[in-house]
Amino acid sequence: MTRGLLGTSSKSSSPRRDKRKNMSNNRPMNTLRKFSLAVLTIAMLALLLAPVAAFSADAGACYSIADPDRRAFCLAKAHKDPGRCYAIQDQALRAECLAETR
Repeated sequence: MTRGLLGTSSKSSSPRRDKRKNMSNNRPMNTLRKFSLAVLTIAMLALLLAPVAAFSADAGACYSIADPDRRAFCLAKAHKDPGRCYAIQDQALRAECLAETR
């Protein structure tokens, strides 16, 4: 056993080596956390976007809406046609329609 400049043993383990050991023990857990976070994120996005897709995907469903402003809004989104937004009488809904279809 040799002594270094500060009088410490050169055979003692360095803190850097200890950190590497600890990190290698956490790898499976970190991978599992990342995977579960990715699955959770995808599930949340699917839940948030599903009603939007169902609302505007089928133009045929828009014709069953009784309110003419809502029907025009639905058709404008389904056809991606901002020109249909001008049939909406409610100014706030018309502005929203124009913003979403452009």
